[in-house]
Amino acid sequence: MAITINGSGTITGVTAQDELNVDSNTLVVDSTNDRVGIGTSSPETALNLGFSGADDVNTLRIAGSNGSSERFAFDLQADGANSAAKFLIGSGGGTPTEKMRITSDGRGLSQFTAKAWVMANATGTPSIYDSHNISSLTDYETGQLGCNFANNMSNTNYAVIANGWGGYTWTFGYFDRYASVFRLVGSNGSAYADAQEVSAVVFGD
Repeated sequence: MAITINGSGTITGVTAQDELNVDSNTLVVDSTNDRVGIGTSSPETALNLGFSGADDVNTLRIAGSNGSSERFAFDLQADGANSAAKFLIGSGGGTPTEKMRITSDGRGLSQFTAKAWVMANATGTPSIYDSHNISSLTDYETGQLGCNFANNMSNTNYAVIANGWGGYTWTFGYFDRYASVFRLVGSNGSAYADAQEVSAVVFGD
């Protein structure tokens, strides 16, 4: 059923559609696609609140458009361990694609957020002061510390920024990047050496 109301509050028409029209602004209840839309020309896409996508049973979408095509969307997905908030934006008016995801374990996944970071003590039995997405350390040998991801990277083309402090002649870096682990290294100027403070930040996929 549709009810149309003009500026004076007069009901002008009732039709067999799920719409409420007030001064050319339309509220659409789309029972076929389980959504509610608000707009002037294409109400189901001008502002859309409803379920969407392959996981529509578990996904609530808030989306907006220019009246003819969707330009952005915000999805809340409830799917156990995969629950997430997703931010999608269209490029050049195209279909929105995911640009950032916040997962249920607190990770922010995008090309502009760090996938992992760690601050550790590499001396004696190595220990983590604090970290994000680094589950444990592996003491390969003096001056070589493995940092194990809690959630693996999808490839080895990620960037590691490594640093630390041992003395004025010390240097720090990394090598042996794998999807599950990378290795921090420290040198005192003449040989591998362990330091009390080593850190790393990881960007990539």
